[in-house]
Amino acid sequence: MTSRPPNQDVRVRPARRADVPALLDLWAKLLAFHRDIGEMDMRLGPVVIADGREFFDEHIGRRNRLCLVAEESGTPIGFLVGTLRQRSPAFGGWRYGHVYDLYVQDPSRGRGAGAALVLEAFRWFRKHRARRVQLQVRARNTLGIDFWKRLGFSTLALTMERSI
Repeated sequence: MTSRPPNQDVRVRPARRADVPALLDLWAKLLAFHRDIGEMDMRLGPVVIADGREFFDEHIGRRNRLCLVAEESGTPIGFLVGTLRQRSPAFGGWRYGHVYDLYVQDPSRGRGAGAALVLEAFRWFRKHRARRVQLQVRARNTLGIDFWKRLGFSTLALTMERSI
């Protein structure tokens, strides 16, 4: 399950436990990105990093869960985390893939790593008989919205929120 996008020095592979420190660094950058676009009010501290470690541990090497790493010259530059889900029989009962997080660090963006991660995830989801892939993108994340639209995703639902 390794792929290379055309004309790129990007390799996508399943994450290993040894990747967790690099994944935590990338995850902290993802959270900082969301904070910087006004989506989250948070401090990146030890508790957040512990939550990230648990999140990656739950997805690396698990049967119905996925964690991929994109690397350039052997250095992790991005990741994708997903899982398999099943719709209720009332809604057709079909299996689908869900992408929790996708991140490629800034200096490497725009060179195909994100698309390579998604294409590899599609292969994995199809192998596990998923019929569709769903995800959520924060409303202020215009970079992410544009990326997913370029890959053929369209709006399925609108999540609304209100502080009380």
